[in-house]
Amino acid sequence: MGGLLSSFISSPHLGRKRERSPDADDEIRAPLIKRIRSTYDHVYRELFSKGEGSDITICALGREWPLHRIYLIQSPFFAALFNGGWKESDDRRITLNLLDENITQESLYIVFGSFYSDNISLTDKTVVGILAAATWFQMDEIRHLCSNFLCHHVKLESLIQLHALAAKYNLPELNQTCVDWLVRNLTVLPDCPPVFELMKRIPISLMQPVVSCPKLVVVQFEEDVFTCLLKWLYLKLNPEKPYCRSSPLLTEAYRYFAKDAVGFLESAQGAAYAPVFRVIRWEHVISHFRSTCQIIRDGIVPRSWLQKAYQRQWLQQLRCHDLYLAANGTTANSHSSSLIRTPQLSSLLAATGGESATTVVTSRERGIAGPQSNVSAEVFWRRCERLGRRINDGEVPCTWRWSGYHFGVDLLFKYRHRAFHVVRPTDSLHSEGVVCTSRKYNVKIVLTVICTADEDYSPSSFTTVAIDNVDSAPASPTAVEALETEDLAPVDDDDTATTADTDTAEGVTVVSNGDDGERCRRPRICTSELKTLRMVENAPYELLRLPDDFIFPVVVSANILRYDPSAPR
Repeated sequence: MGGLLSSFISSPHLGRKRERSPDADDEIRAPLIKRIRSTYDHVYRELFSKGEGSDITICALGREWPLHRIYLIQSPFFAALFNGGWKESDDRRITLNLLDENITQESLYIVFGSFYSDNISLTDKTVVGILAAATWFQMDEIRHLCSNFLCHHVKLESLIQLHALAAKYNLPELNQTCVDWLVRNLTVLPDCPPVFELMKRIPISLMQPVVSCPKLVVVQFEEDVFTCLLKWLYLKLNPEKPYCRSSPLLTEAYRYFAKDAVGFLESAQGAAYAPVFRVIRWEHVISHFRSTCQIIRDGIVPRSWLQKAYQRQWLQQLRCHDLYLAANGTTANSHSSSLIRTPQLSSLLAATGGESATTVVTSRERGIAGPQSNVSAEVFWRRCERLGRRINDGEVPCTWRWSGYHFGVDLLFKYRHRAFHVVRPTDSLHSEGVVCTSRKYNVKIVLTVICTADEDYSPSSFTTVAIDNVDSAPASPTAVEALETEDLAPVDDDDTATTADTDTAEGVTVVSNGDDGERCRRPRICTSELKTLRMVENAPYELLRLPDDFIFPVVVSANILRYDPSAPR
């Protein structure tokens, strides 16, 4: 038999069919696809819509649905109900007491219909009800679709409701989207009545992760985070306060909280809000003399918080001084008790909250002050300054610096022809304050540019009942001093950028927004990633170059680490 079968297969006289063409394959497959589609339609129409062959009736919200067990067990809820040994397991009629007020007859109809179909339709009016029903019946795939849909609708007027939905239905992606939206917009939002009302409604559970986020967009300084929180706290405690401009509101808030002998954040009433204020980077707040004096005078912030920041920054200053001496080849007097050596400072810095990781300095970096290349990204994001500013016109060159005390590392930023550069000036004419004159200095930096051209900060049409229920020549010294809000002289036409000597990722990441149409193709966020620059004095370094189609106005957000936070041996 085996030989016969073998000879039959290998027989040269056996007729063979011609090879099937690709077009023929398409012709065969096309009816098959239509058949599958029509089968779904037939099942949905006959079994779900008409209830043909129903073996169970589900009663809920005053309506009856003739359904089929074999389809319902796709839901873990019904699978457990039918196969879990419950008294209702064999009943042909089951009544559901649905306690979630967001579940409606319409949402039940859509969710039950999804058992018989391969698609589901979501709209801004039905998505919350469908989410509630899918959560009740433990249908994770539909929950994920609803979460993704809602993530694209996070905006000014829906932020609070969607954050509440994320908490109620355990949607971590939606919660993170709400946090990310406020991270980008908290200090960027305009001074207007809708934003005023929004601030009253932001809960602690949303504000704390926003303020603690290392990528919080800050315009201009860390101090502005404090004043923003002060206004937020005042409005939380006085929700009936009518709209007023930001400046008088801040004055009123200072007066309100400074009236008590005991700091508000140390009181029983303020204890719930203290964790939000504690995550402010106080060591960067106290870099400005006048604002620091006012914070001390008002007594709103616990002195113990400020004392730790003072101690940390003073020890860091002594350490930077020691490193400057080493970088410049200066030999310290070993007999002097007034000079604290770096190993001693390292232990003290660690004791005051500094990083305990040991820095291993390569031979290439030996003698160069500033953060070394092996300082981890985690440490960078935890300790960096958060700074920012607005640029309204992409065709106008500008130069600026962020003022304050920066351990002698003065950085001048320049924008021209869609490129951002940074310079470390060391000459007395163009630098500010005390300046480190080391020829080389390490700086870690991330520059992010966010387009605000299409941001809609006014109430829009997204409302649902369910949600409502729940350069030329270098700048002169006088111009350079104006840094905080005014542009300096334009960048020189012949300025050339020094190639950045980096040890970490230098790529540029471009992110587009998720809206439909032309805006979807526009880049909305452009970032330089983390760079370690070995900066030669007075030389420009390119940080970021924007795509040609990047739209202005923008917010420029900078994360900068000017000193080494780790503890060398």
